[in-house]
Amino acid sequence: DEEDDESEEEEAPPPPSKKRQPVTPAASAKKQKTEAKPTPTPKQAAAAKAQPAGAGTPGAAGWTAAQEAALKKAAAATDASTPNRWAKVAEKVGGGKSKDACKKHFKELGAK
Repeated sequence: DEEDDESEEEEAPPPPSKKRQPVTPAASAKKQKTEAKPTPTPKQAAAAKAQPAGAGTPGAAGWTAAQEAALKKAAAATDASTPNRWAKVAEKVGGGKSKDACKKHFKELGAK
């Protein structure tokens, strides 16, 4: 009798394997929580409106017209023989621009 029981038992087939789909950037973006942009304060909104058109819009390599003007002015006011010239220029330009970025962009503008 025991032999019959053993032969009647069938081994269950393994569950069908799920093929893993490659994760695409679009698919992963859907999974990430979206964060709402903070609402600007009235003071920030007024400051944004006060800027001339194009002054806050980055151009080549993320430079705004205001930053380019500050770069030209700072470079002109800082003599080429000044130690750490480009670090000083970068401080005057602001906006997180490094001394190397200022030097490179100044050369790209064709200014001396």
